[in-house]
Amino acid sequence: MFRTIYDNLQYRAEFSPHRSAIIGEVDIGYGELWDRIRLRAAYLTSLGLKKGQRIGVLDFNHGSVIELILGAGLLGIVPVLLNWRLAPTECRYILEDSDCSVLFAGNDFAALVNQLELDELQTTTIGPE
Repeated sequence: MFRTIYDNLQYRAEFSPHRSAIIGEVDIGYGELWDRIRLRAAYLTSLGLKKGQRIGVLDFNHGSVIELILGAGLLGIVPVLLNWRLAPTECRYILEDSDCSVLFAGNDFAALVNQLELDELQTTTIGPE
């Protein structure tokens, strides 16, 4: 029996790596997904993020967002998902109240990120596959 989603993903990556894990514009197998999750986790570590810290995520649903969320969870980093329909003041409040260390935003949200006026919050972009 699997204790966590990561146990299941690792098992699937080992025993059925080519089976589709994410189906969308680009299908991703379990083996590739597991590799991508670990790459995202390594990237988060390279930013100096540690277990218990929070990251903001502002983007549409696609494979890269799933990889980022799962990569964060693998390290014990808490993703704070922002609804793209919120007003800038609402997004800013959520980011400040949750004490996010970094905001990951899709390219489509550059204008919204600029309106947030978050001088001390590091922002970076994430893109689809």
